[in-house]
Amino acid sequence: MNFSKPIKRLLLIAVTIILSACSASDFNNFPSSSDIFGTNKTPTPPQQKPVTQYPTQPDIQPKQLQKKLKEKYKVALFLPIKSGSVPIKQVAISLLNAARLANEEVNEDRLDLVVYPTDGTKNTIMPAAQRAVQDNIDLIIGPLLAPSVVEARKITEKAGIPMLAFSNDQTAVNGGYSYLISYLPEQNIASVVNYSIAKGHSNFGYYASNTPYGKRVGETFNREVTSRNARVTNKVYFTENSSDFYAKTKEFAEIDIRPTPQTPTSWTSVMFADRASLMMRVLPLLRRYNIDFKKTLILGTGIWDDPRILEIDELKGAVFAAPNYKTLKLFETRYKRMFKSKPTTIASLSYDAVALAASLIRQYPHKPFYVSKITSPNGFNGVGCIFRFRNDGLSERGLSILRVNDKRFEVVVPAPDTFVGS
Repeated sequence: MNFSKPIKRLLLIAVTIILSACSASDFNNFPSSSDIFGTNKTPTPPQQKPVTQYPTQPDIQPKQLQKKLKEKYKVALFLPIKSGSVPIKQVAISLLNAARLANEEVNEDRLDLVVYPTDGTKNTIMPAAQRAVQDNIDLIIGPLLAPSVVEARKITEKAGIPMLAFSNDQTAVNGGYSYLISYLPEQNIASVVNYSIAKGHSNFGYYASNTPYGKRVGETFNREVTSRNARVTNKVYFTENSSDFYAKTKEFAEIDIRPTPQTPTSWTSVMFADRASLMMRVLPLLRRYNIDFKKTLILGTGIWDDPRILEIDELKGAVFAAPNYKTLKLFETRYKRMFKSKPTTIASLSYDAVALAASLIRQYPHKPFYVSKITSPNGFNGVGCIFRFRNDGLSERGLSILRVNDKRFEVVVPAPDTFVGS
């Protein structure tokens, strides 16, 4: 049987990127250092479906919005493409390209994707939000940075425009019409704590650099552990390259309170919240202080999305929460085919947002972006996992548990394919 090209495309979409609000089916990632400090080369924009820049986008008059069935739904992309920071600009371009890839693959004619370029500061975010209201935008995807989300929603929520933002700062939203489609480290931590407790661990250690991220993860880790009637018996923050680095490591290894080198530590499971390059320094030092990693369950975070993690012998058997690595690789392959470069870690979020918008338009052509539709308890299928939005603006994701094993990541707890019953 022969199919025309449009029908072939639709069949491909049906198999590979279905987003359904009826039955739900991401690598848990706090944005990795490669996203914020990476050097991905700037990709070439695709030619298939150019996206209009907002300065030349014609206004839609209110009377046109009174139709029962709109011919077009305008979906805005708020991205810091004009940022003075080269790394942030590169992340923005990768998010833009992923949106273009989704726009090409889902092929929804009623979705009009409009780019509102900003520099990521209040000086451009506020005018962009005001312009979006004037342009009768139906849905906003972005912004990327938490301060931009806060400033934009002051304007867009009053106009009733829903927003799917990329920030992973939970304080950026508090319900209303704004939601975080990002990977939230808090959920990642809860997943691995649950796994560790299920394995019989009740005493935990936490060792991380004294950074905003390290502190944020530490606070969440403490909350998740204690809420499950377990204990954090030792929590230490260190400053990299400081004079007390070795003293802090000794403190965490409990050298002064263990009577013999063979005496176990107060903790049997430990979370490390640092990148691979730092783990390569810390773990051999802890081993020198007689920490037996074979008797310790090591927990990691989303920034372990780094092949160098597989090279660290001490991390064999360590676990962390993540979306489906294989489906993310398929997305990466399609992205590289179109743009001749590798997507940043969080690029798939933009793909998910655009594909979600197209799915809602198809299923609810009269009122696709109502809160009740966006917050469907059944959730949606994403590039790497199922996800759904809560009424407080945060997202939940169905993550798997991966274990570092023999130079590869092994799935020990598969990601759920539905939210039904949860």
